[in-house]
Amino acid sequence: IMELFSEYILKVSPWRQRNKFIAENFLEPNRSLLDLGAGAKTFLWYYKPSKYFSVEGMPIEGIDLVIDLDTDFQNKIPGYYDYVLNSGILEFVQVPKKYLQRQLKLGNEFIFTYDRKIGLTTITYDQMDNLIGEYYIIDRKEDFGKQRIYKCRPL
Repeated sequence: IMELFSEYILKVSPWRQRNKFIAENFLEPNRSLLDLGAGAKTFLWYYKPSKYFSVEGMPIEGIDLVIDLDTDFQNKIPGYYDYVLNSGILEFVQVPKKYLQRQLKLGNEFIFTYDRKIGLTTITYDQMDNLIGEYYIIDRKEDFGKQRIYKCRPL
């Protein structure tokens, strides 16, 4: 029952509006997408990629790879992607710095979202800006409600 409850919450969550905003404002159409922390794959409601691979930390029907994102997950992901989406993940990984490093070679452009008021981290927005900036060029940064959205390229 817990798995069904979790998947239901992911499908009806307030993150849908964030996903819609990212799809409409940060991505060019019909590009390949690696969705890290894909959840119930609701991002696909708003974006139709040319190629798609989903990764999640908990077993949800239809996920391509179930793996702990605090491990060397990057070694299990096939291919290279135009976009690597990290929507609602930075708040929940144990060591954000390692997580950011691990995915550097997985794609051309990266979308990160961050909400400092939830999850495991106590990192401020300025600190997260600096942390992301250690590995990525931040091309765009925009606040969306109490969250921050970043569009980046590897340094």
